Amino acid sequence: MLLIDVDRGFGTSDAEFVPAAQRILAAHQLSWPNAIAEQGFETTKRRFNLDGYAKVLVDWRGIVRAVGMQGVAFEQEVAAVMAEWAVARARERKERPAGGE
Repeated sequence: MLLIDVDRGFGTSDAEFVPAAQRILAAHQLSWPNAIAEQGFETTKRRFNLDGYAKVLVDWRGIVRAVGMQGVAFEQEVAAVMAEWAVARARERKERPAGGE
């Protein structure tokens, strides 16, 4: 999972934030599943027990894999997570019954 923080901004209501976040995600045509934390980064901090802003890598299972990692080490960890995800997805497709049920 790649978390992209779309800041609410001061004075932004819930009614304005979610549609705005959806437009931003749609504009970038992300090819992976997306989730919107309706309270913005505050929700993300609570969900993953974070204490502030940093690069946080969360895998597709919701497991925090890296916090504050930088440079080549971060790139390598992202590559490892993506490779694991690809293997898991291929396995899931192979195990799916005919007809997609």
